[in-house]
Parts: sequence; structure tokens; C-alpha cells
Amino acid sequence: MNKTIAIIGGTQEQTFRSLAKRKGISITFHNGKTKRSPREELERVVKGVDCIVVLTDACSHPAMMAAKGWAQELNIPIAFHRSRGATGAVNMGLKLVS
Repeated sequence: MNKTIAIIGGTQEQTFRSLAKRKGISITFHNGKTKRSPREELERVVKGVDCIVVLTDACSHPAMMAAKGWAQELNIPIAFHRSRGATGAVNMGLKLVS
């Protein structure tokens, strides 16, 4: 079964997708910058995923709080990665879904 990780924060979407593909998983992505309601913006990204990884160094505080709220509401595991690194974020997500 293919697992899906939501990654919130950063600018390396193509790198996240490439790493995920090599590891046999899928990702959904949001850059962590919100213009409207963070909760609304993140809804499409987090619904149906197996876990959420938030890059704290590359994400707005409102987006982090919205991701945390969705994780609690949908009972999805969430991790806060204190870096901008794509490899670490994807590996952290893999640990959550294994």
C-alpha cells in the first residue's frame, strides 16, 4: 500500500517528490506560507495522508498551528522537523508511517 506524507514548509517541492518516489511513497506539499486562512489552505494537503511533517525553520507559525490542529482532528501522526532539509523530512515521515 502506498503511503502519503504531507510536508508543510520549504521550497524544495521537486526534491521532496523525487526523494519520495525513490522511497516508494507519495507526498502532498504546502510551502508553509499562508495568505488566507491557514486551516483552509492546508485542508487539501492533509486530508487523506498517513502523516504530516512540518519543517519548523521554513514555515509560518499560523501554518504550523493549523497543521497541528488538523493532525489532532483527523488523528494523523505529526512530526516537527527543525530543519529545511528534504532528506531528513522525508525520512522522518517514513518513520511515522512504518
